Amino acid sequence: MVGAGVARSAGRRLRAPRGVATRANAQHVVAFNGQRCSTPSSLFASFARSPSIGLAVRVLMGEDDPDRGWSVYQRVMQAGDTPGLPFFQSMMIFCLRHVPGKAPDVLQAAYARGLPITEKLFAIFLTACHKTDPPLMRQALDLYSRCGPVTHDVLYKLANLCRVSKYPGSALFLVPVAVRHGVEFSEKLLSLFAACCAESACLEAADTAERLLNLVHSRTITPHANYQLYSNLIKPLLAQGRVDAAVNAHTLMESIGLPPTVHTYTHVLDALAKAGRVADAMSLFQTMVRRKIPVAVPVLACMIAACGRCFALESVQVLHRHARDNDLLLPNDIVVCALILAYSRCGSIADAGHVFQSRIASSSGVPHEQVFSFMIRSYSEHRMIDEQAKAFAQMQSLGVTPSQQTLTTMATDLARCARIADALALFPTITDLNVPLFTTLIRSVPGHHLQTLLGFAQGRDLLATDDNVVSAFIIAFANCGQLPRAEHVFRTRCVHAIPNVATFNAMIAAYAQFGCLPQAMKAFAHMKAVDLRPDAITMTGLIASCSHAGDVSVASAILGEFSAGMKLRILSEHIACLVDLHGRIGDLDAAERIAAAAPNADSRSWISILRACAHCGDLQRAERIFARITSIPGACPHLPHAYDLMKAMLFDVGRDSDARQLLDEMQSKGVAIAVGRTSLHLADGLKDFQASPSPGVDLTALLDDATTEGRDDGDVIHSEVLAVAHALSELPPSEPIRLLNDGRVCRDCHQILKRASSVCDRDVFLRETAGLHHHFRSGACSCGDYW
Repeated sequence: MVGAGVARSAGRRLRAPRGVATRANAQHVVAFNGQRCSTPSSLFASFARSPSIGLAVRVLMGEDDPDRGWSVYQRVMQAGDTPGLPFFQSMMIFCLRHVPGKAPDVLQAAYARGLPITEKLFAIFLTACHKTDPPLMRQALDLYSRCGPVTHDVLYKLANLCRVSKYPGSALFLVPVAVRHGVEFSEKLLSLFAACCAESACLEAADTAERLLNLVHSRTITPHANYQLYSNLIKPLLAQGRVDAAVNAHTLMESIGLPPTVHTYTHVLDALAKAGRVADAMSLFQTMVRRKIPVAVPVLACMIAACGRCFALESVQVLHRHARDNDLLLPNDIVVCALILAYSRCGSIADAGHVFQSRIASSSGVPHEQVFSFMIRSYSEHRMIDEQAKAFAQMQSLGVTPSQQTLTTMATDLARCARIADALALFPTITDLNVPLFTTLIRSVPGHHLQTLLGFAQGRDLLATDDNVVSAFIIAFANCGQLPRAEHVFRTRCVHAIPNVATFNAMIAAYAQFGCLPQAMKAFAHMKAVDLRPDAITMTGLIASCSHAGDVSVASAILGEFSAGMKLRILSEHIACLVDLHGRIGDLDAAERIAAAAPNADSRSWISILRACAHCGDLQRAERIFARITSIPGACPHLPHAYDLMKAMLFDVGRDSDARQLLDEMQSKGVAIAVGRTSLHLADGLKDFQASPSPGVDLTALLDDATTEGRDDGDVIHSEVLAVAHALSELPPSEPIRLLNDGRVCRDCHQILKRASSVCDRDVFLRETAGLHHHFRSGACSCGDYW
């Protein structure tokens, strides 16, 4: 039945605009694509002779040619009369059948003429948008924002259009629209929104999923017994780390008589484990066990690892028994690896070894390389080199090829224990794998054995051919306080070929460690003379040399040459060196001005100023700088040192109550100064010492005899003091004492080492892992008491 608007204009002929034909004067119409179409119908011919809106509707209902139908639409739109809603509805149906890409133009024309956009018209429009390739999602969203009706079917079609267009997140805004207008959330609509949440998994998806779950919980939305629906709502929550909301969804499912599926349990359990929520994960695990729900192997391994990270030994043992009783252990090396690492972290290395040996002895085939790698790493962390070597030997006997990480661990630890022959025995394997581990061995070996490795390298002509090996030797000799040998290695390389930039940088950095500015500048000049382009690392080494030498003028010249001449950008490490330079010479105003003006100055620069304040006794400035350091994001690694410096300054000026308040603040904020460990270089490897209460008379008596001062912090002796005391009894009188400290030496220990070097006439070399070097000789230190 023709609509009223059409009936009124059915007999009225449309006015023909200029240039538009009013009759068909050809038997064929040429299509837009250049091809000829079928013969026009008599109805179309009638419309061409005497066009009207009513006749146009009838033509569109029967026409099957896209071009003729579109020409009818254009003829109506170009006439002066305003067609009604039935015409646009007929044209939209025609678009749906033949030219869906024109649907947005038709709807836009209807809207522009002020016609009410009905649910039916918009629904047909959305179906047409769906038919194009690709779907017309953007146009649909744009028109919906202007004239779209808020109904169940329209929302469903629009959300589905977004989903099939691969943009499910674009449909999420429809959820609050539906809630605001009281649209019923049928199972079909709610499932679609849940799928969009799961597939987009963005922050907005998690917000939307949580809102929908809350509406279900409050019964604003009727709960539907649909497992996939709730699984899809849980996925974006887990993707955004909202574990509590996911657990609440579990509880909601239980409350509506819909027990979670294995899939849902697995995802939530995995999320709890990854979040380190061991207690919650174990509770959910026990529920799964009671309900005989299988725990997936990857999730079980993840749980074991999480328990290990939290040092939950009892939970590791529970999971170990579950794996063993359910035949999940021996066939799955991922579980074996997780157990080895977890037991090791919990301090139960014997249990880790038992798991490892059980896997070796099983009939489940040769273990994966990672089983050996995890066991070797665990023995390494517990400093059990003999067991570590046995595990590596088992690996080789079973024909398992070690990874680069495993070889690196073995080389490092064998070198550390001065088992140089065993370490070098790895190299046939390394050569087969083309793994450059020799430099790792050089950096790890105690200083006494560097000469052995140097002979090994010379025998293979590595000093003449490999810049990586040369750079490693330069750094290693410099770190051991043997600058002449570092220079010898560098000169040997220069005789055979021009070293690369990294090798020059290593030599310049070695000179910087010893404050040898003239030598560093000479190496820099050599570098430029052979047409090598210096880089940012070169500049760092040179400015650090200036800092140790206290030479501002040379530093300024270097900055000018690099920034203006070489167009290199000034980095945060360069700023830190400049600030340290001005702090060392006591120009605190300049140091603070440089740090404040540099947009890339980080906490290292401000720590340097605080250290300078402590050296100069400028407490007022120190308090201001300290407040700034504690407010810098990412300053955590430097906070313990900042608190230690500030606390010492307060104690020095008698402000004991403020210093103790600072200690309380450190405790409340979780800022802890780690117990330092010092390694002593001995002929048979490195020996480690940690700060501890007095271990007995022997060590303290030795130290007292040497320094007349053997105690620090009451009954606690610091690791540096213990190491020096042991060295004085173990090393020959002429042998220098070489120490590696993983923290910063305190003022008392620094004083003790100076006195030891004077009383015992011994050179003491102390390297801090932060990069600072101390050479104690005859009661003085190379740092000039500034560190």
